[in-house]
Amino acid sequence: MSPQRFIKTLTKTDRQEVEKLFRCGPNNRTRKRAQAIRLSAMGYTITQIVEILGCNRQSIHNWFDIFETQGYQGLCDRPRFGKPVTATAALGSNGFNTW
Repeated sequence: MSPQRFIKTLTKTDRQEVEKLFRCGPNNRTRKRAQAIRLSAMGYTITQIVEILGCNRQSIHNWFDIFETQGYQGLCDRPRFGKPVTATAALGSNGFNTW
């Protein structure tokens, strides 16, 4: 069995920035990543974080890797290519295409 992985003690600046991202990050994905870092720094195991956030273990490991190499800035989404998807009038009241 592999050893449990945790985010080491956060610096005061990292703790403040992660807390800021958790409270008012630009989107749910960023807030979820920040929450995972917060919980780990508080001593929660990856299994507990998976249960709390409803995501998979690999995502948590990926977020930890990003945080450890890029810091809190790495928790935000990177720019994406292409035009964002928008809803159109062709969608029915249930949110699906009506053919």
